[in-house]
Amino acid sequence: MENDTLSWKIYIDTGGTFTDCLATDPAGLLHRRKVLSNSALRASIIKSHSKSKLVIQTDNTLPDDFFTGFSLRFLSQPEFTATIKAYDAKTQTLTLHSDLSVKAAPGDLIELQSPYEAPILAARLITSTPGNKPLPPLEMRLSTTKATNALLERKGAKTLFLITEGFTDLLLIGNQQRSNLFELNIRKAGPFYDTMMPVPERIDSSGKVITPLNTRFLTEKVGPILKNYESVAVCLMHSAQNPDHEQRIKDFLKDHGVINISISSELSNLMKIVPRAVTTDVNATLSPVMVSYLENVKKELSNSKLHVMSSTGSLTGFKQYRPKDSLLSGPAGGVAGAVSVGMRSNLTKLITFDMGGTS
Repeated sequence: MENDTLSWKIYIDTGGTFTDCLATDPAGLLHRRKVLSNSALRASIIKSHSKSKLVIQTDNTLPDDFFTGFSLRFLSQPEFTATIKAYDAKTQTLTLHSDLSVKAAPGDLIELQSPYEAPILAARLITSTPGNKPLPPLEMRLSTTKATNALLERKGAKTLFLITEGFTDLLLIGNQQRSNLFELNIRKAGPFYDTMMPVPERIDSSGKVITPLNTRFLTEKVGPILKNYESVAVCLMHSAQNPDHEQRIKDFLKDHGVINISISSELSNLMKIVPRAVTTDVNATLSPVMVSYLENVKKELSNSKLHVMSSTGSLTGFKQYRPKDSLLSGPAGGVAGAVSVGMRSNLTKLITFDMGGTS
């Protein structure tokens, strides 16, 4: 990788609707970009040369073939899509892979759907890098509410939760805390898993095995249904004192091809099982969503660095990132940024606000 002083530095915040990007180029100049978080760009048609060539009105600073591989969609006819074959920057002409089956009129609004995640689209826009070329060496610092929004909208992965036999209602009961002590009609948000399954095993509070892990149960009952789930959560009694059973279940799941595995002793090594179970449930339902998202970002960043904002207001490496650590990354990052600005301005009393469209 090139020396950091010669590379781009890109700072991105992805929300539910918009993705904001600030960057400094190798010369130290500041650049700004704002894109839709669905990775689409808006444009309008000026005229059509033929059924496969359209002149559009868009950012005239973009290079040739920037839109190659994008999908074109008419906002008035969203059911129709076409793939873009080439783009001539000088004439702002799109060439499609096939002829249009609908009429394109001047003034029609279109959406150009990028094949990249929003942070990569923003990085390509800000560095003027077309899709057929790699991004320049850069350092990306990424904050996102994708996990927060997925949790709020309950758009996480289909999850199987394995828990010590006798505790399948643990997350339904919780700790019985009520936000309003005198509320008669109590409404509680339910857990995120799809199926809770009891596992015959038990470890006591000192870490001593009372009931050995029933491996036959895993083979006969758990193994056959794993293909029905995207993620598996494991939380067993007193695994903070002795994680052996959880680790053995993890090994079993890995041997059966499960990729997204969340075990409580690795995520939240606390004595109390309720907070451990809640953390494991959240991490499991978000893992496939966030791992896929970050892998899509990372694969476009060859010879580059990626750091992700956590709920502590600090940055973590891609390999160290866990979905449960990002739920409050937006507000935390805002506070950390405000403190930094305040220190440079010699201000010691600050009030910050964070407003989002979804969360």
